[in-house]
Amino acid sequence: MDKTFDAAEAEGRIYARWEEQGCFRAGANARPGAETFCIVIPPPNVTGSLHMNEQRKRTGDVPISIGLGIHTGETVIGTVGSDDRMDSTVLGDAVNLASRIESLTKQFEAKILISSTTYGLIAGDPTIRCREIGLVNVRGRAEADTIYEVLCRHP
Repeated sequence: MDKTFDAAEAEGRIYARWEEQGCFRAGANARPGAETFCIVIPPPNVTGSLHMNEQRKRTGDVPISIGLGIHTGETVIGTVGSDDRMDSTVLGDAVNLASRIESLTKQFEAKILISSTTYGLIAGDPTIRCREIGLVNVRGRAEADTIYEVLCRHP
């Protein structure tokens, strides 16, 4: 890897390519007649993280990794503040369950875990491969839920 790296240039180039391919288009890759839903994930500095992990490996440090927990359900978004400072948050049982599932990614050494509700929405899609992890009790919930690991997506 080159010792100099311009994250802003790389991100601009990658964003332009994703935009050309319609990655941000509403309903991109949706099955005809499928119910629409939204997953809110803050956009990470992907290329900067990749560069940072390469640097960490060279210096003997452990690379940084993240896990995603996804659940589908109703939520409420709220924004409070003033012109000088604002804060937004998402509330609801769906948010809490997604957070609990995300915390399980470390235990199962998985990048992406999804709930049975989310799995039910994508189960028939041949482009998404998943494997069942099993029935899991998560903190704060009376009933267990089956979770799945998303293995890969084929275009």
